[in-house]
Parts: sequence; C-alpha cells; structure tokens
Amino acid sequence: MSVSAEPRSGRAGDHSARVGSAPRAQTIAASTIADGLPRSGALSDALLAVASRCDALALAVADVRRRLEDGLARVASTRTEHGTPASSAPLPLLRIGHYQVARAGQGALARARSGAGGRDGPGSSFRWTSRAARRLIGLAALRAGLDGRAATPADAVAAVMADPCGPLGVGRGGPGAAADWIASLAPPARAVVAAEATAWATRLWTAADWDRFPPDRLVVGGPDRWWRWSGPSAACRVAVRGRADIRVAVEPGHDGVRGALLLVLDGAPGAATRQALLLGALVDGLSARRPQEPAPVPPRVIGWWPDCGKTWVVPVDARTLVATADAVVETARVLLSASAPGGWGGHH
Repeated sequence: MSVSAEPRSGRAGDHSARVGSAPRAQTIAASTIADGLPRSGALSDALLAVASRCDALALAVADVRRRLEDGLARVASTRTEHGTPASSAPLPLLRIGHYQVARAGQGALARARSGAGGRDGPGSSFRWTSRAARRLIGLAALRAGLDGRAATPADAVAAVMADPCGPLGVGRGGPGAAADWIASLAPPARAVVAAEATAWATRLWTAADWDRFPPDRLVVGGPDRWWRWSGPSAACRVAVRGRADIRVAVEPGHDGVRGALLLVLDGAPGAATRQALLLGALVDGLSARRPQEPAPVPPRVIGWWPDCGKTWVVPVDARTLVATADAVVETARVLLSASAPGGWGGHH
C-alpha cells in the first residue's frame, strides 16, 4: 500500500471509521477471485466493479421485509403455543449475526447451545482476548495507514494501542469496552495482543490497492448496523447484525451501481457461510427509512478468508436476499428451540 506523507484532507483524527463522506446455499451464485498475483488488484477490482442497475431492488427489499417479518412471527407464535414467559419476565432477545447464521446452517449452533460444547454453550460469556481484539485494533491501524499517520502495520498498531481510548484508537463504548481492556494490559500481554493485531492488520493492509478508492466513498470498520424486530404479541425480540470491515459506499451512475462490502473471516468458507455473508446487505436494505425509499443495498458482498486464501464474491439481488431472510428465520427457530423452558435463554 502506498501511503502519503501528509494526512488526507478531512480524515485525520476521525476514529468513527468514516474515511469518506438464502433457502439453501446452492441458490446463491458465487465466483472465486483468481488466485494469481497481485491479489490486491483482483480484490480492488471486485470492490470497485460496476453492477447493472436494478430499479426493482427497492420493491424486492419490501417483499423480503414482509417475508422476514412473517417468518419471524410464525417462529415466535410456535414458541407462544409451547408456553410464554411470565409477563414480568423480559422477552428473550435473539442477536443474529454472521456466526449464528453460519453455525445454524451447519447444525452446530443447536448442539452447542444444548450443552455439546462450543463458545455458545450454557454459561459462556464474552471476554476480551488477543484474538477477539485483533479486528478492532487492526481496522484502527489501517485507518492510521490510509491517513498517512503510520508507515507500517506495526507502527500503526503501536499508535492505536498507545492511546486506545483516544481519537486514533478503537473508540470507547462504555465499561468493558475494548479500549479499557487494552489500557489495562500488562506489558507481556500487551506484546501478545500487538503481535496478533499486527498480523491481522498486515493482511488487510496489503489486500487491496487502497489508493484506487475515492476517500469520500470508503469506510473502514465503523459500528455494526442493526435491524430490530418485535411482533405485537411475539414471545421474543430479534436483532439482526450487519457487519462490514470495508464498506465502499453505493454510488449510482449512468453505467450502473458501484459499491460493495468486504468481510475478513477466520478459517475456511462453508455452504452456510454464503448465506451469512449477505446479512450486511440485508440490514442495509431493511434500514431504509420509508418502504418507497431506494434501498442503499450494495450490488455485491465479498468474503475473504486469509487463513486459506479463499475469496468469494456474492451478488446481491432479490433471490439472494430472500435466501438470507429465510436463513435468519431458520436461525431464530434454532435459537428459540435451544432456549425453551428449562434451557438457557437468549437474553445475553
């Protein structure tokens, strides 16, 4: 990545990450980016490619919204038939993100929640580790590199960790946030966290030709986006999370639409993860303020697994959005089944 000596206008000091102003998996078409070098060129091309305009996508999103809400209502009504919580008890909150959809599609989430083990098992609770924090630190480090505040990933990570709560850090989200955890680390632990974050940041730092991206259309990191649902008499609430590590803002033009989401993921892709990739695009579409408003849906979502060198480009259209909505409903069903009376709930 080529880094300028001076920060680009309007970008320094902005830790908010704004760099500029499926029923089954086989129904989702995907193509693999060529493995030839330089990979940064192929990934950059995929992020910046023009897709055909789909003026009917806003109507498709409206249909998908109704399908999703109807499906969640059916799942919630099934739970109600088996007994609702006491009126004084809070409604279970199901948080559905990439991990939950991917695991539910593989049947692994139900096994983990029923006590067969796994990080979603009973009694488990989130805690910060070097692996959990590397993404936040790495994204902040990439922003520092793009703004010319650091020449190498190691320098950028060091700057982020030197003042994690500051304007160049990971941001502060209250007690238990990553910034407070980083600040509390002893020197040996800090070195371990810095090493893992530097490795993560280096991969993304060199993954694309960042100078090709217009600064006003590029978002690195940023807060997750959410779509929330609660039926009028539902026995649960649902919050669907849309995550993106890199977001190229949707830009309509006479030749089509540019824009994409990039997710950096661990391990290797599986059949169910193709559905999970589309969550960000689905949440973007469902977040339109009015049903008639053109949905700011990216034309494609890219999943990148640096551990195994795999990259998937998944187009976003009515068919893939329907598949993703159905996967969300199925995940909600699995989560509610695992939190039946006598089990452990989805309050966390």
